[in-house]
Amino acid sequence: MALCLVTGASGFLGSHLAETLVAGGHQVRALVRKTSRLEWLLDAKVEYVFGDIGDKAGLKKVLVDYEYIFHAAGLITAKDPEQFFEVNEKGTKNLLETAVENHLPLKRFVYISSLAASGPSLDGSPVRETDPCHPISIYGESKLAGERAVFEFADRFPVTALRPPAIYGPRDRQLLNLFKITKLGVMPILGEGDNRFTVIYIQDLVRGIIQAAFSPQGAGQTYFLTDGEVYSWLSAGEILAQIQKKKFRPFAIPKSLLMMVAALADLIAGVSGKSFYLTRRKVKELDYKIWVCDIEKARSQLGYRPVFDFRRGAEETIKWYREKQWI
Repeated sequence: MALCLVTGASGFLGSHLAETLVAGGHQVRALVRKTSRLEWLLDAKVEYVFGDIGDKAGLKKVLVDYEYIFHAAGLITAKDPEQFFEVNEKGTKNLLETAVENHLPLKRFVYISSLAASGPSLDGSPVRETDPCHPISIYGESKLAGERAVFEFADRFPVTALRPPAIYGPRDRQLLNLFKITKLGVMPILGEGDNRFTVIYIQDLVRGIIQAAFSPQGAGQTYFLTDGEVYSWLSAGEILAQIQKKKFRPFAIPKSLLMMVAALADLIAGVSGKSFYLTRRKVKELDYKIWVCDIEKARSQLGYRPVFDFRRGAEETIKWYREKQWI
């Protein structure tokens, strides 16, 4: 049994990760803020540690004795680009520096990065861990900066970075609107709908993270984790329509319209202080048609074997959304 800290534990990924670690017999403490919603952790049998990765002085008081740190906290949306770096890079550095200063007996520091840190495929082939990184968004740049900060400490304690693509599953709100729309049998697509991408179901991702953390081979390594399949907007839409017993009707959205909506969202964000997932920077990512990565390294080194393809994962997700009356 290992003593583990999970940052971002009140969120979608962090709560599933904390639950699974507890189920595996580990002692888990969840680093949460006093304002965090803890609904997903109430039955998880974890201890709460109150702190913020942006407050290094506070971290020094609570970071003690941990053997494993799973750093799942991060900023996905922001009204100000600098906020991405403040959280995803500086917050990560705060954790790493405090771990050294407090002499933690770390056996592994696991950083949850993103495919966005690597960037899309430029030649049509799946991106591999050895390929040069070329993030095309501020978010991706900030996650890559976080990765680089992590590996600067690789001589102090073992570190591992994971790069998942889009994550979905029970508790997820980022892709919830997509599931709501496809409930009507409509799938919004750009262009011809032939953009190719990879995804991962939450339980496969959590399993892969834990395998990487406890594998001796995972030390000092970066891994892509997906469900091992490649999808297009059309194929994904067909799957979602079939699951919900709807006739599939693709709906082409002009990029100009998407840019107008994103510009409005940016304007509202500037006035209200709120942040939105759809921004002009996000729309620019759609100019790149292939977001596909290779998981052979995780398969061969970690024994990673995804269980949920998109059909099975979407079935489980829709079932949960219906039970919670989210859709």
